[in-house]
Amino acid sequence: MARGPRVYLRPLEESDAAALAGFTADETETFFLGRGRIPASPLAFAAWIRNIGARQPPQTLELAVCRVTDDHLLGYVGVWELDWVHGTGEVDIALWPASERGRGYGTEALRLLLDLTFGTYQLRALRAFVWSANARSAAVLTRVGFRPAGRLRTAVVKSGFHLDQLAFDMTDRDWLSPVRAGNTKICSGTYQV
Repeated sequence: MARGPRVYLRPLEESDAAALAGFTADETETFFLGRGRIPASPLAFAAWIRNIGARQPPQTLELAVCRVTDDHLLGYVGVWELDWVHGTGEVDIALWPASERGRGYGTEALRLLLDLTFGTYQLRALRAFVWSANARSAAVLTRVGFRPAGRLRTAVVKSGFHLDQLAFDMTDRDWLSPVRAGNTKICSGTYQV
């Protein structure tokens, strides 16, 4: 569906369910999970994958993130709460295991997703939210061109800590402009730096 130098995006398949369930069961960085550490079975993930495109038009676009060199499933990236009339949605990404984070896979996957959503699907604006303590996710969002859009103070209590929720947004004009942060150019589902 979309291919970069190190990762590619493809539709999630029911055969991915066992790996996704294993990833969530083995997750070591549970502090930033919105729902906490709730075990999910392969059956639950299979049902989730089946339901992704069940509504028409789909309200969710979720794609597997796979490594180019060995087709290894690293997680998923997508847009949910899709509003096709107004061309908006909310970005999400999950990569596992934690040892695979910090290697640029998430940045590359988000760039491919943005190329699809703004180029192929012609969405107008995307938003993303992260907890204030999640500096790594905030950095990835700004690296790919999202802009800070606000802060919801004391939005959640996690492990006894009151955390703010940071909002980010990006428009199609931000993404499709000839000059973007990092001088990254998107062409036909791949990017070149």
